Amino acid sequence: MAANLDPIQDRLRATLSEARIQATALPGLYDIQLALINADFSTAPLAPETMRAVIANPAYWAFCWGSGLATAIWLQAEPHLVTDKVIADIGCGSGIVAIAASLAGAREVFACDIDADALLATRINAELNGCEVKLYQHVSELPADLDQVWMADVLYDRSNLPLIQEVKDRAQSVFISDSRVSDVEDPDFSIVHQAEALTFPNLGEFDEFRQVRFFHCQRYAGVIETFLQSFRRWNPTDVGVTLKDRDLRGILMHYQDIIYQVDDPVAVIKFNRPDAMNAFTRRMLAEIRHALAAAEQDERVVGIVLTGEGRGFCPGMDMNALDAMSDGNGGDSENLTELKAQPGDADLGQNFQVTYSYLMSIRKPVIAAINGACAGLGLAIATMTDLRIVERSAKFSTAFSQRGLIAEHGISWTLPRLIGSGNALDLLWSARKFTGEEAKSIGLAERLVDDGESLTTAIDYVRNLAASCAPTSLQVMKAQVYRHMNMELGDAMRETNDWMAASLQRDDFREGVRSFIEKRPPNFARVNAAD
Repeated sequence: MAANLDPIQDRLRATLSEARIQATALPGLYDIQLALINADFSTAPLAPETMRAVIANPAYWAFCWGSGLATAIWLQAEPHLVTDKVIADIGCGSGIVAIAASLAGAREVFACDIDADALLATRINAELNGCEVKLYQHVSELPADLDQVWMADVLYDRSNLPLIQEVKDRAQSVFISDSRVSDVEDPDFSIVHQAEALTFPNLGEFDEFRQVRFFHCQRYAGVIETFLQSFRRWNPTDVGVTLKDRDLRGILMHYQDIIYQVDDPVAVIKFNRPDAMNAFTRRMLAEIRHALAAAEQDERVVGIVLTGEGRGFCPGMDMNALDAMSDGNGGDSENLTELKAQPGDADLGQNFQVTYSYLMSIRKPVIAAINGACAGLGLAIATMTDLRIVERSAKFSTAFSQRGLIAEHGISWTLPRLIGSGNALDLLWSARKFTGEEAKSIGLAERLVDDGESLTTAIDYVRNLAASCAPTSLQVMKAQVYRHMNMELGDAMRETNDWMAASLQRDDFREGVRSFIEKRPPNFARVNAAD
């Protein structure tokens, strides 16, 4: 959209007379432009009087800073983070985060900056992108019931640390993204995401400022946890974790090694150790199990996607953990009691309650979006998901024989059923590396997609299921397939006849027929593990 850039052009030339403002497309973003300083502006040393003017009135808003750019890219890739929420962008600068949130579907967006020129730039940039953003100069002027606050590249100035408590008091959730701090000095925050980005136009920043860390704090999480502990003490018959306990934990728990997100009808579980290519730890495996239990009991969730953060899916167990096991001490002794959970349908039988076989008894589709290296235990777990969507350049290996191990955790059962015994033995014996294209050709993968598209493809698949298929039918069909792989044909047929008779009595059958006759989308009931 057209926007008058003259007001901020005048403000910039007040300090940098040779610079100009121009509408600029941003790297990594396909639909956002900002009015920024020209990329070919000279980086030569400034004259003393110009330098004094710049220091007195810095035009921060004339650049898209790295953390703001990384945040916008994240919101564009994961719009469910802000969809239908009331958002505030604190220290907005150019307004990039506010604009990205608005385009991602936020219900209402505020931008706040003590610099009047930054608010002017944000207003013009919002117009440039066809967004509505409400502007305020002080945090105290913002509504007191915000859903989320986002702060990008604000804590480089440590005098801004008091802002953290101020925004925590106004919002249910606070996200801080910064490339210049590794700790926000508040125990309520944990790292939930990491990305790489540089300020644009490029200021020639050091490589150490490429890494952007995202910190998150959920308001009242501690209060609810205290309530849950009190409730368990009051009700001694409650063994382990109750349904409501798990529902709240799935929303509020701050996982360390995974990211858990729900955007109706999809739950996404991301393995989140990108610096280690998402290698499993005992904690990560416990967190995955816990998150799967939460997703299984969340009626919003029709399907669950497992994927990796960054460049890898999962290369197997962390080598440090394996080294500890090889010494005979069984690995670390971290207390993971708080993560105890029992996902899956125990009625399917003991076959589906051994180590990781519970994945096949989860009452909802579980899809692996394999975005990179997938080996060892990572591959074994991928074979226990219901579908595998793989990227072309993803690399696979069984790895076990090269570590002096055997085919572990059920892969000797799953792999030949997916690709045949000959292919399975080839991959297990040789531990050779193979790509996503070969995985698709031999039947290990059901979908082959271009690099970077596995997650969106998996999410779209679940959305399509939710729009047209009965979740209870999906649950029963999954149970049929896995149970009947272990049964004689006659027994499987008899069980199918019994289950078919039951399905004819369900409301879903009546709704399916009625929606077909009325030529409208069906409105099927969702699945809750407690039902």
